[in-house]
Amino acid sequence: MKPKTLLLFPQGSRYLKDSAINFRIRPLPQPWLLCCSLAAGTLLLTNNCYTSNRVATQTTEAILMNIPASAWRTMHNKLICFGHQSVGQNIVEGISDLVKDHPQIPLRIVTSLQNRLPGSAAFYHFRVGRNTDPLSKIDDFFDCLESQPDGPPDIVMLKLCYIDFDAQTNVQGIFNHYKERVEYFQKHYPGTTVIHLTAPVVSVQSGIKAFVKRVLGDQPYGFEGNVHRERYNDLLRSNYHGKQPLFDVAAFESTRPDGTRETAKSQEAETVSLFRPYTFDGGHLSAKGSRWIAANLLEVLATASSFH
Repeated sequence: MKPKTLLLFPQGSRYLKDSAINFRIRPLPQPWLLCCSLAAGTLLLTNNCYTSNRVATQTTEAILMNIPASAWRTMHNKLICFGHQSVGQNIVEGISDLVKDHPQIPLRIVTSLQNRLPGSAAFYHFRVGRNTDPLSKIDDFFDCLESQPDGPPDIVMLKLCYIDFDAQTNVQGIFNHYKERVEYFQKHYPGTTVIHLTAPVVSVQSGIKAFVKRVLGDQPYGFEGNVHRERYNDLLRSNYHGKQPLFDVAAFESTRPDGTRETAKSQEAETVSLFRPYTFDGGHLSAKGSRWIAANLLEVLATASSFH
């Protein structure tokens, strides 16, 4: 009998626990030191700013084929609710593509009005709150669930966005509010399974511009934001790992097809980065990225459907 807790991230991956290191702006190198460093080739170039951790992974097709028909049938009878914004929409599009290509997945996808969830089984999704205001997303989502006349869905998921986090974000405050709403919801609706989702990350800037920024003591675009996103994600992992279902969006986004991890580092910190072929603009998911994240989410949904 399978345990009723679930952690979904690329098997064997290691979380970068040093990501929550405070940033320090380094002083501009002295001209003579800069010249010597360039001559000696000791400054961090693009290839040296990205490292990999080997992890096990599967193809999208293999993931779906390994899910038994009984799990698909069980999921088909569940009312699933997903609150999101634009990256979430990318994931939904990936799920829709996979359902079309794989007739064994009997999932009905419905774009729902936030204030009304029909009682029939399906995968309902809707946009919540406002970008850059994660508290509004959390409140919109749980207010919606708690106001349904027919009761809440069988499975619920809320995904914050990469744009909700920057250097000024009160990460602990956001997590505390999320945890408070989750605990209230679970106390009053114990029959509903909550799947926690980590926040997505972005691709860290590379190339000559990133090199110049590092020389000047600054960080490339996306690096500092990813550090803060991973601080939030680490709070989710440390609180729910092994206790409640957790789908690690950031871990899957940073896992290459060969199983290595896309990471970025500086002298102060190291963090994950969105694998570039998974995105078309550095933040939103490409068709390839959408299908990859969607396949792994379908796996966790198929497993979580048996919880209650």
